[in-house]
Amino acid sequence: MAICLLSILVLVVLIAVFFRYVLGNSLPWSEEVGRYLSVWVGFLGASVALSKRIHIGVDYFVDRLPRKQRRLLKLISETTILILLGIISFYGIELVVFQIPQKSPALLISMFWPYLSVPVGTLLMMIQGLSLLIEDWEN
Repeated sequence: MAICLLSILVLVVLIAVFFRYVLGNSLPWSEEVGRYLSVWVGFLGASVALSKRIHIGVDYFVDRLPRKQRRLLKLISETTILILLGIISFYGIELVVFQIPQKSPALLISMFWPYLSVPVGTLLMMIQGLSLLIEDWEN
């Protein structure tokens, strides 16, 4: 899904650039579509990155700890991330519900759709994080 949305984002940006600089007429909706797709791609990409353990981290000090302490620190870190994602998801759902009647300026769609990226993305990250926590707990 992230790759599909990213492809659409690239296409929209290329079309917008063509219209603005070649035809001399900008598209009023392209900026909004690009912004909303960027947010969706960011949240979905963060979920993929979490599942593959490729998020940015500082391993220099952690790698120097004994195995038992490293495992404990990893479990604490993953639990803290899950709690934070749960809080963001909870408030993200509240935000989505609050935004339902609001319309976007150019597209005139409900702001429900752009804001939905927050709870969907964080819920997907929570699923990935829980899976990693269980995996690390068993090892």
